[in-house]
Amino acid sequence: MPRPSEEEIDCIAAEVADDLRKLAGIWTGEGAAALDAAVRTDVGLTFAIVDARAATGVIRLIALRRARRAMLLTFAQAGDGTRGIVASGLEPYHRVSLLADTELSNVSISDSADTFPPGDKDSALLAAALAWRFDIGVSHVAHSLAALPSLPAEFQLGRPWETFQTFMPALMAALDSAADLLTGNTSYFEGLPAVSGLPIRDRDITPVYGVDSMRDDLDKAFEFNRGQKRGTWTWSDEVASFEAYARSNAEPHLRSLLERFRGDAFARL
Repeated sequence: MPRPSEEEIDCIAAEVADDLRKLAGIWTGEGAAALDAAVRTDVGLTFAIVDARAATGVIRLIALRRARRAMLLTFAQAGDGTRGIVASGLEPYHRVSLLADTELSNVSISDSADTFPPGDKDSALLAAALAWRFDIGVSHVAHSLAALPSLPAEFQLGRPWETFQTFMPALMAALDSAADLLTGNTSYFEGLPAVSGLPIRDRDITPVYGVDSMRDDLDKAFEFNRGQKRGTWTWSDEVASFEAYARSNAEPHLRSLLERFRGDAFARL
């Protein structure tokens, strides 16, 4: 995969800064419901709305990112009303992080430069491009993990420091795939693996994984059914049978996923 050019990195920084200013302005000026609506109506965003755990208790957050871009933006509100914004770099910019208040009057950016592998400049370039857009410097010390919201136990990956950088984009992709399945844009045979691939112990993902695992025995099922039908059973028949089974058993969980993670929980705050 070719490295991004400096112009591409600068474009990413400009996009992130513009999104932060626009969405933070909506949040502070019009409230959580308006932020929720702005995220939903922006076709360039993919997003999830989740409950998370923090030192102060349960918080609600909207996490979002631009398609094919580099940073995950998180707008969080705690039960006591405290609000904050976190931007976390994704590969290859995973050392970049930004913390801010909702007015963007107190912004800090880190590039963790002291841990860069030799020759790795992408994160440093992105951090610098972000920093000058907020007229601040760049810290070379990583932000404390305690400053980042953590997900409930069933969503933990075993390596908590990767939770947001790994789990949240995967969840967003799974939700996009679930929506495509429910609208008929993708078949269950082709699209179910994208939903079932999350490494979590979740009440909806686990059953979806169980349905998708039936694909592993599809060849044996095909041979059995072809024998029972004396050769008249085709592979297309087998796929159609799996499609009907998957739709019947996975669809309720896909709808539940979308309701839980793209419902209106944030808008009600």
